[in-house]
Amino acid sequence: MFVSLSVDWWCAFTVMAPSQQRFPIECQQFHPHPLLFPVVLVVSDIFNRTNTKTCCGHHCIYIPIGVRVFLLARHLHNDFRWQILCMAIQGYESMAVVAEVAVAEEGAWSLHYYHETEDGKKKYYRCNKLKRRGPQCSARIYLLFETTSDAVLMFRADADHDHDKKMKFSSSYGLSDTVKSEIDKLFELKMKPKAIMHNLTKMKDINIPKYSQLRNYLSERRRAKYDQQTVSLGELETWILSHTKLPMDSHEAFVISYNIDDETTPAFCFAISTKYLIDISKDASVVHADTTYKINWQGFPVFVCGTTDQNHKFHPLCLAVASNERKEDFKLIFEGLQNKIQEYHQITWKPKVLVCDAAESIQNAFLEVFGDNVLVRICWAHVKKNIQARVERIINKQLRIDILADVDALHSITRPNIFNAASEAFLQKYKDQTEFVDYFKEHWLIENRNWFLGAAANSPSTNNALASFNKLIKDSNILRERFPLSRFLAVATEMVNQWSMKYTTNPEDNTVAKVRSISLKDWTDSYQWAKNTKEVSVLRNDDAYTYYQIPASQAKTCEVFDKQWKSFDSFKKQYFSKWLVSLPINKDDWRRGKLCFIAGLTATPSQNVPEPGSRRKACSFRGILPQPPGRVDTTQRLTNLREHMVRESAVEGHAIDAYIITSGDEHQSEVVAVTDRRREYISGFSGSSGDAIVTLDKAALWTDGRYHIQADEEINCKWLLMKQGRSEIPTAAEWLKRNLKPGSRIGADPKLIPNTEWTTLKKQLENSSIHLVEVRKNLIDLIWIKDRPPASNKLVYEWEMKYAGKTWIEKVTEVREELAEYGADAMVVTALDEIAWLLNIRGRDIPNSPFVTSYVILSMEEIHFYVDNKKIKETIQQHLQMKPGGNPRSVTLHEYDDIWTSLRTLSQQWHKILLPSKWVYTAGVSRAIYTTVPEEKRLSKPSPIMYLKAQKNEVEIQGMETASIRDSAALIDFLSYFEEQFHRGEYWDELKVIKTLDQYRYAQKLGKGSSFETIAAFGPNGAKPHYESSNITNLHINKSSTLLLDSGGQYLDGTTDVTRTLHFGIATEEQRHAYTKVLMGAIDLSSLVFPSNLKTYIADVMARAPLWDDGLDYMHGTGHGVGAFLGVHESPISVSYLASKDGQTFHIGNFFSNEPGYYKEGEFGIRLENVLEVIHKYQGKKHYTGEIFLGFKDITLVPYEPKLINNHMLTVYHKRWLNDYNTRIRSFVGAELKKQKKMSAFYWMMEKTKNIPEYGSYSTAHKHTPYMYIVITAFMVAQAVCCHVMCQNTIKMDLANLEPNERIKRLASYSDSVDVDPNVPTRRYYRSGLEMVRMANVYLDEGSLENAYVLYMKFMTLFIEKIRKHPEYSAVSANIKQTNNEKLREVLPKAEKLKSRLIEQYTREYAYYLEQQKIKQQRDREARSKLQKTAEEEEREKLKQRLRSQGAFDKSKGVTVVHPISIDNVLYPDASNTDIRPSAPPELRDLKPVIPNIIPSANTLDLPSVPGAPPSSGIPSFDRGTKPSSLLSPSLHSKSFALRTVIVPSRLMPSFLNIAHRNTTNNVETCGILAGKLERDNLIITHMIVPKQKGTPDSCVTMNEEELFDFQDQHNLITVGWIHTHPTQTAFLSSVDLHTHCSYQTMMPEAIAIVCAPKYEETGFFMLTPEHGLGFIASCRESGFHPHPKDPPLFKKADHTKVDSAAFIEVVDLRT
Repeated sequence: MFVSLSVDWWCAFTVMAPSQQRFPIECQQFHPHPLLFPVVLVVSDIFNRTNTKTCCGHHCIYIPIGVRVFLLARHLHNDFRWQILCMAIQGYESMAVVAEVAVAEEGAWSLHYYHETEDGKKKYYRCNKLKRRGPQCSARIYLLFETTSDAVLMFRADADHDHDKKMKFSSSYGLSDTVKSEIDKLFELKMKPKAIMHNLTKMKDINIPKYSQLRNYLSERRRAKYDQQTVSLGELETWILSHTKLPMDSHEAFVISYNIDDETTPAFCFAISTKYLIDISKDASVVHADTTYKINWQGFPVFVCGTTDQNHKFHPLCLAVASNERKEDFKLIFEGLQNKIQEYHQITWKPKVLVCDAAESIQNAFLEVFGDNVLVRICWAHVKKNIQARVERIINKQLRIDILADVDALHSITRPNIFNAASEAFLQKYKDQTEFVDYFKEHWLIENRNWFLGAAANSPSTNNALASFNKLIKDSNILRERFPLSRFLAVATEMVNQWSMKYTTNPEDNTVAKVRSISLKDWTDSYQWAKNTKEVSVLRNDDAYTYYQIPASQAKTCEVFDKQWKSFDSFKKQYFSKWLVSLPINKDDWRRGKLCFIAGLTATPSQNVPEPGSRRKACSFRGILPQPPGRVDTTQRLTNLREHMVRESAVEGHAIDAYIITSGDEHQSEVVAVTDRRREYISGFSGSSGDAIVTLDKAALWTDGRYHIQADEEINCKWLLMKQGRSEIPTAAEWLKRNLKPGSRIGADPKLIPNTEWTTLKKQLENSSIHLVEVRKNLIDLIWIKDRPPASNKLVYEWEMKYAGKTWIEKVTEVREELAEYGADAMVVTALDEIAWLLNIRGRDIPNSPFVTSYVILSMEEIHFYVDNKKIKETIQQHLQMKPGGNPRSVTLHEYDDIWTSLRTLSQQWHKILLPSKWVYTAGVSRAIYTTVPEEKRLSKPSPIMYLKAQKNEVEIQGMETASIRDSAALIDFLSYFEEQFHRGEYWDELKVIKTLDQYRYAQKLGKGSSFETIAAFGPNGAKPHYESSNITNLHINKSSTLLLDSGGQYLDGTTDVTRTLHFGIATEEQRHAYTKVLMGAIDLSSLVFPSNLKTYIADVMARAPLWDDGLDYMHGTGHGVGAFLGVHESPISVSYLASKDGQTFHIGNFFSNEPGYYKEGEFGIRLENVLEVIHKYQGKKHYTGEIFLGFKDITLVPYEPKLINNHMLTVYHKRWLNDYNTRIRSFVGAELKKQKKMSAFYWMMEKTKNIPEYGSYSTAHKHTPYMYIVITAFMVAQAVCCHVMCQNTIKMDLANLEPNERIKRLASYSDSVDVDPNVPTRRYYRSGLEMVRMANVYLDEGSLENAYVLYMKFMTLFIEKIRKHPEYSAVSANIKQTNNEKLREVLPKAEKLKSRLIEQYTREYAYYLEQQKIKQQRDREARSKLQKTAEEEEREKLKQRLRSQGAFDKSKGVTVVHPISIDNVLYPDASNTDIRPSAPPELRDLKPVIPNIIPSANTLDLPSVPGAPPSSGIPSFDRGTKPSSLLSPSLHSKSFALRTVIVPSRLMPSFLNIAHRNTTNNVETCGILAGKLERDNLIITHMIVPKQKGTPDSCVTMNEEELFDFQDQHNLITVGWIHTHPTQTAFLSSVDLHTHCSYQTMMPEAIAIVCAPKYEETGFFMLTPEHGLGFIASCRESGFHPHPKDPPLFKKADHTKVDSAAFIEVVDLRT
């Protein structure tokens, strides 16, 4: 038993002897007179068995081998210092190893060097606390390996470890403690050296260090904090040696092999694994090996080794790191695995296959360890990547595609002899591509050829090691990190531990499969499929198997080929055409069944490429299994149709081989009347979009991504489903050419197919000998007789002028003007929405759309209207002024079917007839209409009505907005009731939701029903974008999943479309993540501001980008146009990069939907949809191209589901947008709900639209702060928050003539004007910081870059430099400092980025200024020159006249020179006085240069006009380098500075008086705080907060203000002012009120004080006079009620307020 010792001055050293021998332990030292104390044995039970002797004055002890002991020694001095004695071991062959292990276990030494001496080999060690430079630790030891014996002696220097002292000495770097303390604080903020130096230079009373001193000190700090970036081999060896022993836990990582070489170039290699992983390794026959740089230590890559089981699942075995990727390193790793397997299992590990890339070092190491018989496979992914890169050099695109396809075929070969022959054929096929053939042959047929499937049986051809390992790294969030040693080793060992642990934590998913696994169901389904759809023949039998031959691909029978193939193409056709299936005779052994191509390709039936459209989720192998419920059996209908297809009387000609059935009616409507749903009848698919083609033996349906899932469940398995948008799906023309023989005829009804589609299909069928023919009799009409609904006979009604905004005559006039520009005499209008818009009529012929089934022919003189006359009553006749004989302002009425005869007749009158072509949702005229008009008269262009209709007039815009408010109110009312019923335990189903919601919507004023069939899709049904509920698919709604609710309303004044996704339980993280991503996309699109020439489809990227970031998307468009009491889908607006690539742009007055989504098939769906209005943005500003800026406005106002929003994923901008959106809902829809007295819905809405924190909340430990200080102190805030006024009115007045850097300095100088008052508590300064950052962020978002920059700089100045001087700074809590430091880390990069943006802006403005100055100077010179020339001429003329009068001019005597005199104070030079220079006349001398207007950028405030000019020296008239002398600087508060408008909700005062009523009755004052937000340079009051308080008749004191602070933080509110009552007095500001308001107005110049005097029914909005009152009250030191002088006035009416009746106010009463 070991004796337990607790005395702290004992130290111990452990020796484990491996055999029953005796050996001496000796001790020596460098010191000539060692002071040693005899060894004390602590192991009592062996004390008597030990022998001691004295040797050289030392005590030696002989201990029995195999006994574990502690050896101790004590220094003779009385200070009780202890040290481990040196050791010598004799009589044991591994004494050297034991000695080195003993040194390593001390953990304090690093190998320095060694050399040979006469006494033996000496290894010198030094302290492992090494430094790059400077004095090192004095401690040393060395081992002497004696040449005369096996003894190993350890020698120690008598010097103790002193690295700590020397480290401390070296770390000073000549810096004082004060400087180091400041550097440490800035270092903790993660500031860079230059930034730290910049901040140090701004500090006072410290010695500024040299930059080199700072860098050296920071290097030491980083090493102390983050560990050493480089380590010695000794430290690494220490760690390795401590992890070489086999752990007790089989899942704990340990080192299986290592090597450290420091003899020449220092190098190392070590591998780690676990006992459990080694147990797996012994059965591995396939090894995968590769390196990755995804995780590394000091640039060295990580090597990973693993295996794959029979299911080709990867299992990691070990992880290794080597300083060099050499063969020796990889050999060490493989040997380590082999040795450990040999040690633990007594077997020799001999894997058969290595899968790796082309790295020779890995291959050669593997072959040396395991022998040359191992097959080395080159990773197929590596091969393909290199071949693809090489093929890219070939110019011919089709040739590149063919080569890669053929290389894939080579890879699929599973027999080496076939691969050899096929390779030769491949080279022969591409022999003309000499360069590529030579490359392919050398690299992939000679050097590396084992990349095809058949190179090795039961082994994958792709290296799974690297891919799997990289995924693990990515999942661990350590992608591409460069770790210091300690962190890297921890990460690596933890990763290996996790590899091992997964086999016990999740054994079912991580079993190492020793045989291929396949379920009985899969095997049975495959067998039945082959049996029922293929011609199967028996090739042969033997004792164990029966061999079958099955045709591969889509073939039903096996073709017979010549066994000899001559080309690569014939090889592919022959060897991949048949399957060979071997089934065991014993049926119990069915798992041993195999399938391969005749050529030898291993596969399973499911790997066969099926016919496009046949892979149906709910159908197993073409209808063999029972049909899912809910499908319509169309078998008989198809039979009936095919009978008519071959009946000549039906098709009026030769039989047809295929028939096309579209979704549309004669008007190509998207939604058709029930009687016209021919495609639904023949297929069973009820979606609005899709076309069917029926041949004599097949039937196929094409539909877009909205209906993929729905169609798959509705059409039976006799149909092929062509999911448009997927690469493998052929077009209708491609499919027809594949399935029809030459000479075949395709029929279609020309009335039901748009001419554009007909022409396109006909062109696609060219050169195929397949003909598209018109079948005038509709074949569906011939077979759809029973149960066919009748056509509508509802009356037509007028759409009144108060909704339309224009008369139909005005609209017709506009269309005629457009026709004239087109060069057309007339047009045929077939689109029903265009007819309804043109004539201002509406009907009930189409479900959910107010359309009239009709035609219109419009010419310059006539209007012909074709409709069922029974629907036209006298009111419509009067409306359309129907008169016989027709004229340009009247409509001629015809029967509906007369269109065909009229068109033939009328077309003879005109030269050109516009026949509208396809454009987005408008399909254009039918083929029948098109061909009825003579060819020479046809003009095919998009309809002009489409564009006029989409751009709403003012009346229509107002109607759309008000209809949306009522519709939003209806939906909110329904949702509140639905949720209430749900929580009461009444679980509705989808159909009840639809029915109830439609009733709520129809009950609204002007309601005309739904704009489309309401979609209520719960759980898996929500994954179908356009799902329609039925009795079969109907689901009950519960708490388990989401409910997608897509609905819309038709109102006389507008059309709506809105989608919301709900959840009544606890949403999963996946659902919340998806919902938030979709919401972010909706917000991003809604927030877009763009030039008016932006194409609509480009905007789609904004909505999809957040989903694309996660690799997600949705298979439908993002937006469609919305009509005004017309169709919910309206051309020409389409926001979809998938469908529309036209040149359509947005226009003011367009309305369209914004509906991103996400759908997880079989689980849930999410879609969010609002209708957006296109509006004008940035009035007065234009794009550089001349285009105006446009933006969007959400007119749908329905709350999003808060429980589905992950606020942490939202950016500040997203949160602010959401809060603003919720505010609009509360304001507009809230008012509507109150108007309708829907208070339950109102409160539900209020709950769903609570503000979310935009910047996070701020908590403080301080309580009971007097609220008169509000949030910030006077000296800081007046110069920070008032920055807006300064910037707008002063900073930018005449700075354009300054260089950018100087201008930045002037701007930054304001940050120095922050002072710290020792009398103000520090907590108020810290709270001020949050307000400053919040306000700066608002400015930044609004584009006020200068304002934001000044606030950021003030914040940094205060909390980096100034706050530390406060006497209470040391008492500030760590939590507050930490919060502030986080804000500093947030602000620093923002300020730097902002500075760069400002410099760029100033550079542009300065360049523009210089350019304008040059232009102005040139103009001045020209004007001066012109004026001078004119003056000279006038002077010359005057001079001549004067000379004549004086007789000075005489021709006979010559010319008399007269010196010029001053005329108009202008002196001109003459020949005798060259020093006289011309000067400008007084009117020019008095002129001052005018600074040009600087072009404002999108991110700056508009520059005010500047009446004067700067002095000639360039120094501005206002010195921005001067700091404000005090808070009350006139420059901040003079009248000349405009204040921002404060928006006051009209409901604020009544609400406050209602709350204060009880106090007012008791003659007690009540006060509240006004808070809000800054939006577009307006301060909007959104909240009135009533804190806990105590009041008297003439005063009010607030309490527990921290609760108030927290509320403002959580809702990101700015303090705008305060409100209080005067129960018995009039409305004015008392002396106490003046002092209270001074704090508010100091914080914000616009702050207001609202005084309510209910007794006198007065309400006053007041503020201190900036020019006098604010300064006077701030300097007044009296308290309580005291007199003030009244002249000049101290307060005045706040003229910058605006009362808004539409603004919403939220009242928060904190007293309860």
